[in-house]
Amino acid sequence: MSVPKVTLNTTVPHAAAQEMTRPGRPASSLIRSLSALLPTVPIGVVRELASDARTVVYERGETVVRLGERCDLGFVVEGLLANAVRSNDGRQAMLGYLKPSAAFGVDSLYHGMTHTVVAVERTRVIQIDRIRVSSLARRHAALALALCQMLSDRSKQVDAVASEFAFMTVTERVLLNLLVRSASVASHDREASVAVTQQELADSVGSVREVVARAMRRLRREHLIETSPTGITIRSKMDLYRLLGSSQLR
Repeated sequence: MSVPKVTLNTTVPHAAAQEMTRPGRPASSLIRSLSALLPTVPIGVVRELASDARTVVYERGETVVRLGERCDLGFVVEGLLANAVRSNDGRQAMLGYLKPSAAFGVDSLYHGMTHTVVAVERTRVIQIDRIRVSSLARRHAALALALCQMLSDRSKQVDAVASEFAFMTVTERVLLNLLVRSASVASHDREASVAVTQQELADSVGSVREVVARAMRRLRREHLIETSPTGITIRSKMDLYRLLGSSQLR
């Protein structure tokens, strides 16, 4: 495809994209959102967390946090983030995606990030001051247990990604990547358009553009996808799920 590659923006989001809570009483909508994201944490603790929380919007391609940095605890409200790593030769691969309700930056409570987090599409997140989170977790077991659950979920995601790269073919990884990116379309059987280039797909699945191009040609021949200058259209998400669950790609 002739779609230009999206260059990651490594600047922090400008002030206009940040919706800060005012000093004093946090917005009730923010408290409700955090309560839904932390259902096992008492509402009183949630209110304390909300007093040091903010809503931030990251544009597509924007860096949320870089490798080695420490960041505030974050939750995806809408959109899609990705955990990214870069090889010594400059190639980038996506090691799992963060959908709405997913947490990120939990490991940053203890040490620098082991990967970079980037916005795959325009994404709204809630971020809570990490020092405040650590302080409250020392005093409230329910919050400490919730953080342990987040770390456990992160560990399971790493295992799933390792399995994906170890046992899936490039075509299967491309299919899975397209389905994750199209998750905003509610119906599995509806067409879905994904704004992504072949180079971005190659980066995401840990391959090179030429190999991904061959996989895309195969999917086009089987009338599973259509390509255009603006991205890729999945003709039937259900067909892609069926194909991914079969052995036809091996």
